[in-house]
Amino acid sequence: MMTDADFAKLLAGNPELSVYETGNNAQPVPTMASDQPPQPQRTQTLKLVIPIRSASMNQIYSASHWNKRNKLAAKVHEQVRWQLEIDEVPKVFFAPRVDISIDAYFHGKMLDSSNIPAKLFEDGLKGWVLADDDPRFVRRVTTQSHLSETGRESVVITVKHVGQDARQIEN
Repeated sequence: MMTDADFAKLLAGNPELSVYETGNNAQPVPTMASDQPPQPQRTQTLKLVIPIRSASMNQIYSASHWNKRNKLAAKVHEQVRWQLEIDEVPKVFFAPRVDISIDAYFHGKMLDSSNIPAKLFEDGLKGWVLADDDPRFVRRVTTQSHLSETGRESVVITVKHVGQDARQIEN
């Protein structure tokens, strides 16, 4: 049986828990998540420079087994998250809506712009600076391929707040 002191410690350390009572016994239960995404706040442009060679859509298509494709996606998501942590980007969502540009810099052979897997990089931002990636939050995603002037390969993700437009998409 949990003591009142243990129960208070549990609740204090877990703000996502609430209490329901059954007779004289109060029990902690997870609160139900709201259907609404967290209130976005960020409006200042974010520029994230990830020192990696971009994955390619060809890598995704050539991975015949779904598990290989999932591992590639997870690796890209992880690289985005690591850079967000390294750059100490706070977990604050952008206000709707944003444009995302993904610029890949290559040393030597460049990928076609359409071969840069924008969705993988975009998904890496979800839950950190994007509440979601549906049309309510993301207006446009573009990719561009460049020859690196420094010889260093990298992916530069720029997220720019553009606000609501007159034809806002509702779900």
